[in-house]
Amino acid sequence: LIGDVISTYFSLLALEQQQAAATAMLSSQEETLTIEQYRYERGASNALNLRRAEAAVASAQAALPDLRAAVRTTRSALAVLVGYSPEEMLSNIEFATSDFSAVSTPNEFPAVTPSELLQRRPDIRAAEANLQMASAQLGVAVAQRFPSLNLSG
Repeated sequence: LIGDVISTYFSLLALEQQQAAATAMLSSQEETLTIEQYRYERGASNALNLRRAEAAVASAQAALPDLRAAVRTTRSALAVLVGYSPEEMLSNIEFATSDFSAVSTPNEFPAVTPSELLQRRPDIRAAEANLQMASAQLGVAVAQRFPSLNLSG
């Protein structure tokens, strides 16, 4: 669950950055279109350049709804993972800057090896116990294949 929360959170950060970049791109394309319209009206540019600028704006506008929907979906998924509604999550949990640069690595890593971490996991410990039990049952089954000798008198 913790891994899913972390993965979903970083997916949300990435999607929010993509959305911000797409919004900036749309703004830039709209400025370019304004310039091209001005140039076309003054005869300094042809209709092809104007149509290209219009197509670029339309393309940038088309990308935004999908990104917004992906951000909403990912926020909802994160809210479900942490047990809140999306509104509660956003009001109770501070998303500091929504920027990957705010994420830092620790200066020191724990002195625990990955194999030690695996040994602590309850599901791994249960699987290991099941393996030992199966091994013991196999030994009993092999012993039962041989004849038994009883020396009591």
